[in-house]
Amino acid sequence: MSLPRIGVVIVTMGTRPRELDALLASVEKQDVPTRGVLVGNATPLTEVDADVIKIPLEENLGCPGGRNVGLAMLCESGEVDVVGELDDDGLLMTAFLGGGHAFSVPMLNEIGLWPAEFFFGHEESDLAWRSLDAGWEILYEPELVLQHPKASPARHAVYYRFTARNRVWLARLRERGL
Repeated sequence: MSLPRIGVVIVTMGTRPRELDALLASVEKQDVPTRGVLVGNATPLTEVDADVIKIPLEENLGCPGGRNVGLAMLCESGEVDVVGELDDDGLLMTAFLGGGHAFSVPMLNEIGLWPAEFFFGHEESDLAWRSLDAGWEILYEPELVLQHPKASPARHAVYYRFTARNRVWLARLRERGL
């Protein structure tokens, strides 16, 4: 059986250059070839010297919106079977088959991408529920390790407002069965 073709999406706001460089180096060290896409949420990516496709965005589309740009590019390319997503301050510790999140491209093509309107918070719950509703499975692989620093999500000024708003949106979406 052949290995799946792997793509990886990393979204950055350009505020953690040392961490991003370390993450990109950890991805490049993997034994499995990957097609990398780096999305700059309102950042030009001019200082990044890595073998990835760079997509600088004029505005900050939020976590899900930025991820969607990279995911759409990889899904539409037809060159990957699985797409992983990594935070720009993470560090890949084990053989790469995912990390952060990893999605089957056929699943994404069926259920759609992240709810970009959420901008930050609870987008994972929405995508997980839509995948389960469509009959897909969610698997946990404890052998894959992504080191991520402990940080409070409240460090973002929008945290409390978006968390409260997105909980209501998520409940309404689920109530309507959308």
